[in-house]
Amino acid sequence: MIWVRIFDSRKEAERARKILEELRQRSRQSYVSPYYFGDLNAALGEKDEAFRWFERAYQERATPLAWMRIDPRFDPLRDDPRFQSLMHRIFPDEPPPADR
Repeated sequence: MIWVRIFDSRKEAERARKILEELRQRSRQSYVSPYYFGDLNAALGEKDEAFRWFERAYQERATPLAWMRIDPRFDPLRDDPRFQSLMHRIFPDEPPPADR
């Protein structure tokens, strides 16, 4: 699943919300990882909703969560204690990555 990362215009944000609704509908018929809902909500700047989905993805052991640690798309979330907590639970024995 690929979508626009930065929604700096109203039209792009509307498109992202449409994709989010399509994911919701698809999830009624087949499995959609909570990670993707969190990813889209994070891209829209909806941090609380994003972390709710990332927590659910963590409970399901969603593999893409591991990439969040180094993926620059998640830089806006790195200072949030919830992000740090999530990364610590995924990588309990590793120090945080060095600043880029």
